[in-house]
Amino acid sequence: MSRLSAAGRWVAWGVLTGSAAGLVLGALGRFSPELDVIANGRGHLIGLLGFAVLALWLDYRPVLVVALGAFITLAGHALLAQQSQSPWIRTAQASSPSSLSVLSLNTWHNHPDGYGLADQLIAAKADVLVLTEFGPNKISLLHTLQEAYPYRVDCAADWECAVALLSRHPFASSGSVSEAEGNGPARAWITFGAGAEAFTIMGVHIMGPTRSPWRHARETAALADLIHQLPGEVLAAGDFNTTPWTSGFSRFSKVSGLTHMGRFLPTYPSGGTRLPQLAIDHMFATPAIHFDDVWLGEDMGSDHRPVFARITLPAAVPASGS
Repeated sequence: MSRLSAAGRWVAWGVLTGSAAGLVLGALGRFSPELDVIANGRGHLIGLLGFAVLALWLDYRPVLVVALGAFITLAGHALLAQQSQSPWIRTAQASSPSSLSVLSLNTWHNHPDGYGLADQLIAAKADVLVLTEFGPNKISLLHTLQEAYPYRVDCAADWECAVALLSRHPFASSGSVSEAEGNGPARAWITFGAGAEAFTIMGVHIMGPTRSPWRHARETAALADLIHQLPGEVLAAGDFNTTPWTSGFSRFSKVSGLTHMGRFLPTYPSGGTRLPQLAIDHMFATPAIHFDDVWLGEDMGSDHRPVFARITLPAAVPASGS
């Protein structure tokens, strides 16, 4: 065996060992928020582990096989995002009185073209927009969006909240809370109807786990507890900053009682030459709400891709403020 071949096998063994260790540590995320951060990359780790095993089994240019495996793993995740949108323009607008269309997007504090973003949001024709990282630098866009979306609640003036919900239909009540006002995440909500027949849409932005794993875990748990206590039907949408691989994701679903939108779509990072790898933007709803369709929208200039959903509500629940 040549020195080059031996070095290549050591590289393959290193990738195999590192990937296996990452998978084991990520599986322990239920006991530690720090370890749960690793679980976000489980899909990538599985891909690297598989190709490292293949490289050692083939015993032919192992570095090349591992490098090709890394490329295929990244491309595979990006392809999920590309294939999740139709080749034709889909109109988000709901088609019946009992249905509603929702667009959720982390608009990115550093978005380079706010008015271009506003034009794209209007063109999407969703009934409700859930916008996060919609801070003081985007307040002027609210006036641009006013004609298409005359009803709104927002905390755009507060960098620590920066959430806006815009609706084509009037709602009964609304509110917002910044992440500095409690253990829960930054959030805003609108509620159609009242009591048992209420329907609440909540836009959330949970702190990223790489900034503070423990704060991320606390905000996720607090949001689940809060939603569990809300009356009527609930749809929670926004940047949850966690992938379906994590223990935190599973706990949120279990405690909140909400059902995931059913598709795991890579939304981040997006824009320019970046290809989405991580499914961290989600929608969850109470079981009585049916997700008719879920897909990713076109790149809107943010570092996240928009998530669209058409939902059907129970007959007794108002879908358009009536």
